[in-house]
Amino acid sequence: MPFKPASPYLLAALLAGAGVTHFVKPGFYDPIVPHALPGPARAWTYVSGVAEIGVAAVVARPATRRRGALAGLARFLAVYPAHIPTARAAAGAERQAG
Repeated sequence: MPFKPASPYLLAALLAGAGVTHFVKPGFYDPIVPHALPGPARAWTYVSGVAEIGVAAVVARPATRRRGALAGLARFLAVYPAHIPTARAAAGAERQAG
């Protein structure tokens, strides 16, 4: 897939939008915070939202885009494990409904 000049801005917008939802609807994210993390889930939800907004800002600036891409990759890899139990639960619910 060829690189499109708008791609970084689209990624930045998606990250920023997701980051904002961590503050607008934190209850959606709280249940997927791993129990092994210290402190309240809500604090981790807010930290994650700040991280997403921060990565969005760095990706949007051409001068920092490469660092932003690496920060985004690190962030995606860090939160990926939290989504595995949610995906498994959803798959199990689909099997039971079907």
